[in-house]
Amino acid sequence: MKFYILTSKSLKTLQRHAETIPPDKQVVIINSLDDDYVREASQYCSQNYIEYHVTESDGTAATGKNSVMQKFLESDNEYMVQVDGDDQITNFGYLYYTSVAEDDNPPDLICLYNQWQIVGATFRKCKDGVTRATSTERMHGWKRAYSEKYETYATNRYFKFLRYAPCVGAKPLPREKQWEDYSDETLMSWAKARNWWEKFIWKHGIGDDHHRDVFNRMVFYSRKAAELVDFTNELKVGEDTIAYLDMRKHHVDGKINVVRHDELVEMTYLYYYDEMGVSMEDMGIVSDQDMHTPHDFGWVVTLVNYVIDNNIEDKVKSAEELVLEDYE
Repeated sequence: MKFYILTSKSLKTLQRHAETIPPDKQVVIINSLDDDYVREASQYCSQNYIEYHVTESDGTAATGKNSVMQKFLESDNEYMVQVDGDDQITNFGYLYYTSVAEDDNPPDLICLYNQWQIVGATFRKCKDGVTRATSTERMHGWKRAYSEKYETYATNRYFKFLRYAPCVGAKPLPREKQWEDYSDETLMSWAKARNWWEKFIWKHGIGDDHHRDVFNRMVFYSRKAAELVDFTNELKVGEDTIAYLDMRKHHVDGKINVVRHDELVEMTYLYYYDEMGVSMEDMGIVSDQDMHTPHDFGWVVTLVNYVIDNNIEDKVKSAEELVLEDYE
Protein backbone atom coordinates (compact mmCIF):
# COMPACT_ATOMS: atom_id res chain seq x y z
CA MET A 1 0.00 0.00 0.00
CA LYS A 2 1.33 3.42 -0.98
CA PHE A 3 0.34 7.05 -0.45
CA TYR A 4 -0.20 8.80 -3.80
CA ILE A 5 0.53 12.51 -3.59
CA LEU A 6 -0.81 14.80 -6.33
CA THR A 7 1.26 17.97 -6.74
CA SER A 8 1.06 20.88 -9.18
CA LYS A 9 2.85 23.93 -7.83
CA SER A 10 4.32 24.00 -4.31
CA LEU A 11 7.59 22.30 -3.38
CA LYS A 12 7.21 23.45 0.22
CA THR A 13 3.94 21.57 0.67
CA LEU A 14 5.28 18.54 -1.23
CA GLN A 15 8.24 18.37 1.17
CA ARG A 16 5.85 18.56 4.13
CA HIS A 17 4.63 15.01 3.43
CA ALA A 18 7.99 13.67 4.62
CA GLU A 19 6.93 14.65 8.16
CA THR A 20 4.39 11.81 8.25
CA ILE A 21 4.99 9.51 5.25
CA PRO A 22 8.32 7.69 4.73
CA PRO A 23 9.88 8.27 1.27
CA ASP A 24 9.51 4.62 0.26
CA LYS A 25 5.75 4.80 0.92
CA GLN A 26 5.24 7.90 -1.24
CA VAL A 27 4.32 7.93 -4.92
CA VAL A 28 4.33 11.50 -6.23
CA ILE A 29 2.23 12.39 -9.26
CA ILE A 30 3.49 15.64 -10.79
CA ASN A 31 0.65 17.11 -12.84
CA SER A 32 1.45 20.73 -13.68
CA LEU A 33 1.50 23.26 -16.51
CA ASP A 34 4.56 24.89 -14.93
CA ASP A 35 7.65 23.33 -16.54
CA ASP A 36 9.94 24.86 -13.95
CA TYR A 37 7.93 23.26 -11.16
CA VAL A 38 7.91 19.89 -12.95
CA ARG A 39 11.73 19.99 -13.03
CA GLU A 40 11.95 21.19 -9.41
CA ALA A 41 9.58 18.51 -8.06
CA SER A 42 11.20 15.79 -10.16
CA GLN A 43 14.62 16.71 -8.82
CA TYR A 44 13.36 16.70 -5.23
CA CYS A 45 11.83 13.22 -5.65
CA SER A 46 14.91 11.85 -7.38
CA GLN A 47 17.27 13.17 -4.73
CA ASN A 48 15.12 11.69 -1.94
CA TYR A 49 14.53 8.31 -3.63
CA ILE A 50 10.80 8.91 -3.95
CA GLU A 51 8.91 7.19 -6.78
CA TYR A 52 7.39 9.83 -9.04
CA HIS A 53 5.57 10.18 -12.35
CA VAL A 54 5.08 13.24 -14.55
CA THR A 55 1.63 13.18 -16.16
CA GLU A 56 -0.02 15.40 -18.76
CA SER A 57 -1.89 18.34 -17.25
CA ASP A 58 -4.69 20.56 -18.48
CA GLY A 59 -4.69 22.72 -15.35
CA THR A 60 -7.64 21.00 -13.67
CA ALA A 61 -7.59 19.00 -10.46
CA ALA A 62 -9.78 16.38 -12.13
CA THR A 63 -7.18 15.45 -14.73
CA GLY A 64 -4.54 15.26 -12.02
CA LYS A 65 -6.69 12.94 -9.88
CA ASN A 66 -7.53 10.73 -12.85
CA SER A 67 -3.80 10.39 -13.54
CA VAL A 68 -3.31 9.32 -9.91
CA MET A 69 -5.83 6.52 -10.41
CA GLN A 70 -4.18 5.51 -13.69
CA LYS A 71 -0.72 5.24 -12.14
CA PHE A 72 -2.10 3.32 -9.17
CA LEU A 73 -3.79 0.80 -11.47
CA GLU A 74 -0.56 0.42 -13.46
CA SER A 75 1.29 -0.51 -10.25
CA ASP A 76 1.20 -3.77 -8.29
CA ASN A 77 -0.27 -2.05 -5.21
CA GLU A 78 -3.62 -3.43 -4.03
CA TYR A 79 -4.58 -0.32 -2.04
CA MET A 80 -3.60 3.30 -1.92
CA VAL A 81 -4.32 6.60 -0.20
CA GLN A 82 -4.81 9.69 -2.35
CA VAL A 83 -3.69 12.98 -0.81
CA ASP A 84 -3.56 16.40 -2.44
CA GLY A 85 -0.07 17.85 -2.47
CA ASP A 86 -0.95 20.92 -0.41
CA ASP A 87 -2.79 18.89 2.27
CA GLN A 88 -1.38 16.45 4.80
CA ILE A 89 -1.89 12.96 6.16
CA THR A 90 -1.49 13.03 9.95
CA ASN A 91 0.78 10.69 11.88
CA PHE A 92 -2.29 8.79 13.02
CA GLY A 93 -3.58 8.76 9.44
CA TYR A 94 -0.44 7.04 8.20
CA LEU A 95 -0.77 4.31 10.82
CA TYR A 96 -4.54 4.03 10.37
CA TYR A 97 -4.59 3.60 6.58
CA THR A 98 -1.57 1.28 6.69
CA SER A 99 -3.38 -0.95 9.17
CA VAL A 100 -6.62 -0.86 7.13
CA ALA A 101 -4.73 -2.22 4.10
CA GLU A 102 -3.50 -5.08 6.26
CA ASP A 103 -6.99 -6.10 7.43
CA ASP A 104 -8.43 -9.41 6.27
CA ASN A 105 -11.16 -7.71 4.23
CA PRO A 106 -10.44 -3.99 3.68
CA PRO A 107 -13.18 -1.73 2.29
CA ASP A 108 -12.98 -0.45 -1.28
CA LEU A 109 -13.30 3.21 -0.34
CA ILE A 110 -13.04 5.26 2.84
CA CYS A 111 -14.45 8.78 2.90
CA LEU A 112 -14.27 11.30 5.72
CA TYR A 113 -16.71 13.28 7.82
CA ASN A 114 -16.34 15.76 10.68
CA GLN A 115 -13.31 16.96 8.76
CA TRP A 116 -10.74 19.56 9.74
CA GLN A 117 -9.01 22.29 7.79
CA ILE A 118 -6.17 24.69 8.43
CA VAL A 119 -7.02 28.26 7.47
CA GLY A 120 -5.09 31.50 7.55
CA ALA A 121 -5.90 33.50 10.70
CA THR A 122 -3.52 36.48 10.58
CA PHE A 123 -1.77 38.05 7.62
CA ARG A 124 1.32 40.13 6.91
CA LYS A 125 2.44 42.03 3.82
CA CYS A 126 5.79 40.58 2.72
CA LYS A 127 8.68 42.25 0.90
CA ASP A 128 7.41 41.03 -2.47
CA GLY A 129 4.17 42.94 -1.88
CA VAL A 130 2.00 39.85 -1.32
CA THR A 131 -0.01 39.45 1.88
CA ARG A 132 0.48 35.96 3.31
CA ALA A 133 -0.87 34.05 6.27
CA THR A 134 1.45 34.37 9.27
CA SER A 135 -0.59 32.17 11.58
CA THR A 136 -3.25 29.52 11.10
CA GLU A 137 -6.04 27.91 13.06
CA ARG A 138 -7.75 24.55 12.81
CA MET A 139 -11.48 24.49 12.20
CA HIS A 140 -14.21 22.25 10.86
CA GLY A 141 -14.82 22.30 7.13
CA TRP A 142 -17.91 21.59 5.03
CA LYS A 143 -20.29 21.04 7.95
CA ARG A 144 -23.70 22.54 7.18
CA ALA A 145 -27.18 22.86 8.63
CA TYR A 146 -30.17 22.92 6.30
CA SER A 147 -33.93 23.16 6.62
CA GLU A 148 -36.39 23.34 3.73
CA LYS A 149 -38.60 25.38 6.03
CA TYR A 150 -36.15 28.26 5.66
CA GLU A 151 -35.37 27.81 1.97
CA THR A 152 -36.45 31.29 0.84
CA TYR A 153 -34.96 32.81 3.98
CA ALA A 154 -31.63 31.08 3.30
CA THR A 155 -31.46 32.47 -0.24
CA ASN A 156 -32.20 36.01 0.89
CA ARG A 157 -29.76 35.72 3.78
CA TYR A 158 -26.97 34.61 1.46
CA PHE A 159 -27.76 37.43 -0.96
CA LYS A 160 -27.51 39.94 1.88
CA PHE A 161 -24.19 38.42 2.90
CA LEU A 162 -22.85 38.88 -0.62
CA ARG A 163 -24.06 42.46 -0.89
CA TYR A 164 -23.52 43.76 2.62
CA ALA A 165 -21.29 41.51 4.75
CA PRO A 166 -17.89 42.95 5.71
CA CYS A 167 -14.91 41.15 4.24
CA VAL A 168 -12.85 38.73 6.31
CA GLY A 169 -9.13 39.41 6.05
CA ALA A 170 -6.20 41.59 6.95
CA LYS A 171 -7.80 44.76 5.57
CA PRO A 172 -11.63 44.58 5.61
CA LEU A 173 -13.27 46.62 2.90
CA PRO A 174 -16.03 49.13 3.71
CA ARG A 175 -19.50 47.59 3.50
CA GLU A 176 -20.41 49.60 0.40
CA LYS A 177 -17.39 48.11 -1.41
CA GLN A 178 -18.51 44.46 -1.12
CA TRP A 179 -18.84 42.88 -4.58
CA GLU A 180 -19.57 46.37 -5.91
CA ASP A 181 -18.76 45.34 -9.48
CA TYR A 182 -21.60 42.80 -9.53
CA SER A 183 -25.29 43.54 -10.06
CA ASP A 184 -28.05 42.49 -7.70
CA GLU A 185 -29.20 40.05 -10.40
CA THR A 186 -25.80 38.35 -10.46
CA LEU A 187 -25.58 38.14 -6.68
CA MET A 188 -29.10 36.71 -6.47
CA SER A 189 -28.24 34.08 -9.09
CA TRP A 190 -25.29 33.05 -6.90
CA ALA A 191 -27.52 32.96 -3.81
CA LYS A 192 -30.19 30.84 -5.51
CA ALA A 193 -27.62 28.43 -6.92
CA ARG A 194 -25.91 28.10 -3.53
CA ASN A 195 -29.22 27.35 -1.86
CA TRP A 196 -30.19 24.80 -4.56
CA TRP A 197 -26.85 23.08 -4.15
CA GLU A 198 -27.05 23.00 -0.35
CA LYS A 199 -30.55 21.45 -0.53
CA PHE A 200 -29.44 18.81 -3.05
CA ILE A 201 -26.15 17.84 -1.46
CA TRP A 202 -27.68 17.67 2.04
CA LYS A 203 -29.46 14.48 0.96
CA HIS A 204 -26.07 12.85 0.31
CA GLY A 205 -24.06 14.36 3.17
CA ILE A 206 -22.80 12.44 6.19
CA GLY A 207 -23.86 13.40 9.69
CA ASP A 208 -27.18 13.65 11.50
CA ASP A 209 -30.53 15.43 11.18
CA HIS A 210 -29.02 18.74 12.26
CA HIS A 211 -25.51 18.96 10.77
CA ARG A 212 -23.87 17.12 7.90
CA ASP A 213 -20.61 17.30 5.99
CA VAL A 214 -21.71 18.21 2.48
CA PHE A 215 -18.32 17.31 1.02
CA ASN A 216 -16.84 13.96 2.01
CA ARG A 217 -13.26 13.52 0.89
CA MET A 218 -12.44 10.11 -0.62
CA VAL A 219 -9.06 8.97 0.67
CA PHE A 220 -8.47 5.19 0.80
CA TYR A 221 -9.01 3.24 -2.46
CA SER A 222 -8.93 -0.38 -3.53
CA ARG A 223 -8.15 -1.21 -7.15
CA LYS A 224 -11.85 -1.89 -7.71
CA ALA A 225 -12.77 1.61 -6.50
CA ALA A 226 -10.02 3.21 -8.57
CA GLU A 227 -11.35 1.51 -11.69
CA LEU A 228 -14.81 2.98 -11.09
CA VAL A 229 -14.02 6.53 -10.00
CA ASP A 230 -13.90 9.30 -12.59
CA PHE A 231 -13.33 13.02 -12.07
CA THR A 232 -14.80 15.31 -14.71
CA ASN A 233 -12.51 18.05 -16.01
CA GLU A 234 -15.59 20.07 -17.01
CA LEU A 235 -15.56 21.39 -13.44
CA LYS A 236 -12.75 23.14 -11.60
CA VAL A 237 -14.69 23.25 -8.34
CA GLY A 238 -16.83 20.32 -7.20
CA GLU A 239 -15.43 17.59 -9.44
CA ASP A 240 -14.57 15.45 -6.42
CA THR A 241 -18.08 15.83 -4.96
CA ILE A 242 -19.65 14.67 -8.24
CA ALA A 243 -17.31 11.67 -8.25
CA TYR A 244 -18.24 10.93 -4.63
CA LEU A 245 -21.94 10.89 -5.56
CA ASP A 246 -21.19 8.30 -8.24
CA MET A 247 -19.30 6.14 -5.75
CA ARG A 248 -22.25 6.21 -3.33
CA LYS A 249 -24.43 4.94 -6.17
CA HIS A 250 -21.92 2.16 -6.91
CA HIS A 251 -22.13 1.17 -3.23
CA VAL A 252 -25.93 1.00 -3.38
CA ASP A 253 -25.65 -1.11 -6.54
CA GLY A 254 -23.33 -3.54 -4.75
CA LYS A 255 -20.27 -2.85 -6.91
CA ILE A 256 -18.03 -1.63 -4.08
CA ASN A 257 -18.05 -1.34 -0.31
CA VAL A 258 -17.87 2.31 0.77
CA VAL A 259 -17.37 3.17 4.44
CA ARG A 260 -16.68 6.34 6.41
CA HIS A 261 -14.23 7.54 9.04
CA ASP A 262 -15.14 10.02 11.78
CA GLU A 263 -12.34 12.59 11.96
CA LEU A 264 -13.57 13.69 15.40
CA VAL A 265 -12.58 10.30 16.81
CA GLU A 266 -9.05 10.67 15.44
CA MET A 267 -7.96 12.95 12.63
CA THR A 268 -6.33 11.29 9.60
CA TYR A 269 -6.33 14.11 7.01
CA LEU A 270 -5.80 17.88 7.17
CA TYR A 271 -7.03 20.17 4.39
CA TYR A 272 -4.97 23.36 4.08
CA TYR A 273 -6.62 26.63 3.09
CA ASP A 274 -3.67 28.90 3.72
CA GLU A 275 -2.15 28.97 0.23
CA MET A 276 -3.26 29.10 -3.38
CA GLY A 277 -4.88 26.15 -5.13
CA VAL A 278 -6.69 25.38 -8.38
CA SER A 279 -10.16 25.85 -6.92
CA MET A 280 -9.21 29.23 -5.46
CA GLU A 281 -7.99 30.41 -8.84
CA ASP A 282 -11.34 29.43 -10.38
CA MET A 283 -13.07 31.62 -7.79
CA GLY A 284 -11.16 34.62 -9.10
CA ILE A 285 -8.52 34.50 -6.34
CA VAL A 286 -5.27 35.27 -8.10
CA SER A 287 -2.82 35.45 -5.21
CA ASP A 288 -2.48 34.61 -1.53
CA GLN A 289 -3.32 38.25 -0.89
CA ASP A 290 -6.85 37.71 -2.18
CA MET A 291 -7.68 34.57 -0.22
CA HIS A 292 -9.97 36.27 2.27
CA THR A 293 -11.36 39.03 0.10
CA PRO A 294 -14.58 39.04 -1.95
CA HIS A 295 -14.36 36.81 -5.01
CA ASP A 296 -16.43 35.29 -7.77
CA PHE A 297 -19.04 32.73 -6.68
CA GLY A 298 -20.06 31.95 -10.24
CA TRP A 299 -18.54 28.48 -9.75
CA VAL A 300 -21.60 27.37 -7.80
CA VAL A 301 -23.84 28.32 -10.75
CA THR A 302 -21.60 26.25 -13.03
CA LEU A 303 -21.76 23.34 -10.59
CA VAL A 304 -25.56 23.43 -10.30
CA ASN A 305 -25.96 23.69 -14.07
CA TYR A 306 -23.69 20.67 -14.50
CA VAL A 307 -25.83 18.62 -12.11
CA ILE A 308 -29.05 19.66 -13.85
CA ASP A 309 -27.74 19.26 -17.41
CA ASN A 310 -26.41 15.76 -16.66
CA ASN A 311 -29.52 14.65 -14.76
CA ILE A 312 -27.33 13.73 -11.79
CA GLU A 313 -30.06 14.27 -9.20
CA ASP A 314 -32.14 11.44 -10.68
CA LYS A 315 -29.12 9.22 -11.40
CA VAL A 316 -28.04 9.16 -7.74
CA LYS A 317 -31.52 9.25 -6.20
CA SER A 318 -31.20 5.67 -4.91
CA ALA A 319 -28.28 6.81 -2.73
CA GLU A 320 -30.18 9.62 -0.99
CA GLU A 321 -30.03 9.46 2.80
CA LEU A 322 -27.59 6.53 2.56
CA VAL A 323 -25.96 5.92 5.94
CA LEU A 324 -22.47 4.48 5.50
CA GLU A 325 -20.86 2.33 8.16
CA ASP A 326 -18.09 3.73 10.32
CA TYR A 327 -14.77 1.94 9.87
CA GLU A 328 -12.78 1.90 13.08
